[in-house]
Amino acid sequence: MISYKPENMVVLRYARNTEYVEVVPLESALGIKRLKVDLEKGTWSCDVATGEDTQEHVSRAIAQPIIPHRVGLRQSGAPIGVYDRMDNDHMNHMASACINAIRP
Repeated sequence: MISYKPENMVVLRYARNTEYVEVVPLESALGIKRLKVDLEKGTWSCDVATGEDTQEHVSRAIAQPIIPHRVGLRQSGAPIGVYDRMDNDHMNHMASACINAIRP
């Protein structure tokens, strides 16, 4: 079983200008969009906009992103993925998620 350390975890999320993304430490992102991270299970979950006024609670494995396909559903501060910054594979996945998240 993989054990993650909280101090090594980062969250990729949409910036205030949703044409961009930003990386923030896990502890500063836990209050956003009902983000929950279970480091023992290696999972994270949050609410994701699925329409103008609807949301869905989605759960993913750590290093597996959620990327809204419609630009209008991107929300300031909305999490895209949770990654271990000490894991090179995670950083590669995060780089790919960055590109996909800002693609029109």
